[in-house]
Amino acid sequence: MVQKYEKRHTQTEPFPYSLVEELLYLRDVHHKMGWIGYKPFRYTEIFGNVSQWIDEGVFGKKPGLLITGTGTGVKERIWGGDFAMVPDVDEDNFVITSYGPSGPSAEAGTHMKVSELMGRPKFICHPHAIMWRLHKFFSYLTTVEGVDYGTKEMVQEFDRLLPLHQAKSDRLVIMGGHLDGIVSWGDTVEDAMKPLLKYEALCKQKIVEICSDPKRRNDRLIEVSDLVTMEDLYNAFIGQDTEPVRN
Repeated sequence: MVQKYEKRHTQTEPFPYSLVEELLYLRDVHHKMGWIGYKPFRYTEIFGNVSQWIDEGVFGKKPGLLITGTGTGVKERIWGGDFAMVPDVDEDNFVITSYGPSGPSAEAGTHMKVSELMGRPKFICHPHAIMWRLHKFFSYLTTVEGVDYGTKEMVQEFDRLLPLHQAKSDRLVIMGGHLDGIVSWGDTVEDAMKPLLKYEALCKQKIVEICSDPKRRNDRLIEVSDLVTMEDLYNAFIGQDTEPVRN
């Protein structure tokens, strides 16, 4: 049975700007890129989150992963009141322990697993973008389709994939059962985003290869998944990711 984590959260006052400054910048970049947000025609829920490992606790509590709060992707700008600190994830009992002014993302367990197995990288990114639906054209590590986000099973998938050498070299994992979701990490904001930008460039190259060739018109209309065609991906590539009109 699929089981999502229970959250045990302690409410606190907002975190100081000095603590959240770097993560705010990373999150704002993701939001401007369309990697964090809310597109009800594309996804059923608010999507995307980022986290940062913090070595010192706040408010007399333990240190841990500072992560964007649940549901905050709908906001254009966020502040110190929109984060949670996650000092502990109990995999055996399916419990995420946190404190802060906002509850943590349901995907805090996945973030913590990446942090633990990849040597505590400073930043972890979990964005979504429709163009990334082309992962089957490439050979990136991918979690099993059908494994949902925020579950023990998803964390187990990362347990399986992250020890592989490719995880260390790519610093990117595709979430096969979590539509258009990927995870990357790095010790600086720039390093954490490099794998995302590289993967997006590969997807754009593939989209242009297919959609710019008049002889491949039929390929443009092939459904990639969930009624999304290659032509829809091309429209997203040129900045027109709007609700598709179907005849």
